[in-house]
Amino acid sequence: MTGLIATALIACGSQPQVPEPFGEDGDASLALEHAAQDYLEQASRVEGSAKIPLLLNAADAYLLEGNPQRAAIVLTDIDLDFIDQQQLAQLHLIRAAGLAQQQQWEHALASLQFPGARQAQVARWHKTSALVQAGLGNPVAAIRDLHRCASLDESSYQLECSNQRWDALLEIEQQQLLQFNDTPQLQAWASLALILRRSSGPIEKQIQAVNTWLTQHPSLASGIPDEVVNLITAGLDIPERIALLLPLSGRLAEAGQAVLDGVLAARFDLANEGLTAPLVDIYDTASEPTDTLADQLEQGEYDLVLGPLDPVVVSELASRLNPELPMLAFNRIEQAGDSAHYGMSLAVESEAAQAARDALAHNLARALVLVQDSAYGERAASAFSATLQQSGLSSLAGLIRVNDPTALTRSLEQAFHIDQSELRRQQLQGLLGKRLEFSPRRREDIDLIFLASNAGLARQVGPTLAFVFAEDVPVLATSQVYDGQAGAEENRDLGNISFLAPNWALRQSFPLGSPTARNAELQRLEALGYDTLYLGRRLGFAQQSQAGYQGQMAQWHAQADGNFVRTMEWARINGEELSQSDWNR
Repeated sequence: MTGLIATALIACGSQPQVPEPFGEDGDASLALEHAAQDYLEQASRVEGSAKIPLLLNAADAYLLEGNPQRAAIVLTDIDLDFIDQQQLAQLHLIRAAGLAQQQQWEHALASLQFPGARQAQVARWHKTSALVQAGLGNPVAAIRDLHRCASLDESSYQLECSNQRWDALLEIEQQQLLQFNDTPQLQAWASLALILRRSSGPIEKQIQAVNTWLTQHPSLASGIPDEVVNLITAGLDIPERIALLLPLSGRLAEAGQAVLDGVLAARFDLANEGLTAPLVDIYDTASEPTDTLADQLEQGEYDLVLGPLDPVVVSELASRLNPELPMLAFNRIEQAGDSAHYGMSLAVESEAAQAARDALAHNLARALVLVQDSAYGERAASAFSATLQQSGLSSLAGLIRVNDPTALTRSLEQAFHIDQSELRRQQLQGLLGKRLEFSPRRREDIDLIFLASNAGLARQVGPTLAFVFAEDVPVLATSQVYDGQAGAEENRDLGNISFLAPNWALRQSFPLGSPTARNAELQRLEALGYDTLYLGRRLGFAQQSQAGYQGQMAQWHAQADGNFVRTMEWARINGEELSQSDWNR
């Protein structure tokens, strides 16, 4: 998470922000009047101490252009025999900013600690220090620096630091938000960020918490971020009439009924909390032509359409429906242009991409991909590999496709080169003519195993890894490896696997309020329906919100393509129970 904060600060810092250069008269607009070359030309016409402020401004201008290497060269041209103490402090602050642009965090920190560097320009020092602290993995210290920068009224960096402070508060670990109680104003901003991050359940509850915050901190009301304003505004546009489109007959009827039960459960909970539940009209997409459905929706004066589920119907309806009518489909949507149509799905691709991102976050860049030989497995392998390759930091150690658990041992023996070790033993025994004591050696360059399979195959993986001497290799798996149906004895074989699990499963709070007889896949669809009703009631806000929406199924975040993707929690079997894995960041 700290890497994300540092990246965000670098991105902001690389934009053409107005610097406050160190001219003799201290004019903050001086560096904008001339390019770096102009300053260097002026410096070439003077000598001694007159050259120094021009060179400092030239280096600053190079930083503004995003050229820290050239800035560093200019600084080395400064004759220290003619520099005074204040200018030397300024030089170190410019050098620190350049080193931060190059992500040389330790050297940048050393330059910031030069005596007088902070006093040379307080706001800029704190802004640069925030970037350095984030790069060093100290997000709390970074936020403190951003707060000090944002609190300086006369600084041209005030708005930039304020925005970066808010972004950082939304990204750090939630328990870290509690570390600012020694600074009342910063604690107030942290508590507001916590309200935004606890984005779950009815939007009315979240708006009520914001209003309470505004009452408690009236002096900060004028500076609240746009995201908070958008939340309050969204409360004025909660849908009152909803069309629910699901296949309630035909081949997808069972799936449609599961989603329907989840939607109705969410509606019941709204009414149970004393909130106005929307009017819901239900349409069976399996018995109505798409054109007829589109006409009915256009004439029905609906505020929101939930569904469809079938990807073919989703595509057909999206092309026929008014793009201004909000629609949240139970599947991915291909959004063309400016449209109010969105999608959310349980596709395995988002789980595979999350596994790849989390592997990289743990510096595990060489993965063995083990998938069930099916369309599901192929899609998972493709998404996992693509996410790793986009980072440019990783490579695949191999791809194994299996369907029959009996073939798993042979496949893993080959992947870990146990078969080659056995062959060398046989060859050596043949040469020596006697039996040798032997312990096979496996390859050591596999950091991680990514697993996408059904529960039956997954339960064979742990014991097989032990057999091939690879039980210490971490395994990250998709949610389907745990079906919740097997007994405690069988599930124990999943003990060394971390897998993605729905939020409700880890909290043991199923959306309908009690366990059902449905299988795990239908339970996921039920949770999807539950989440969709709540997300649909905050759709305009959620598709802009950095905090996303914390649902029963997952944490949902909007993407630029119009789809909400989910982030789930890592779980593992602990004895006979499901518990959080230490892979959660």
